[in-house]
Amino acid sequence: MSSITITRRNPKTGRTETPLCERGWFVLGDPAHGNQKHHKAFAVRVRTLEEVLDHVRRGFSVRMAEGSTRPSLISPKSLKIEVAGARA
Repeated sequence: MSSITITRRNPKTGRTETPLCERGWFVLGDPAHGNQKHHKAFAVRVRTLEEVLDHVRRGFSVRMAEGSTRPSLISPKSLKIEVAGARA
């Protein structure tokens, strides 16, 4: 089993953001919906960080927060991803 860490340093606050889990779901934005991907109707919900990572690798944005700021949909290019203990 691997350990997955997905983070982003907020450029305004300098704080570290992580994927937001709301009611047991992580929320992602499908790039197929372009500038409409942030709308609730187009949200993709997954249960695990493994699923989040799979979607991020396919270009999906992930909803992230750090506590004091409003959650945002963050593009894959802005993320720092670490996978430890992955099997070959």
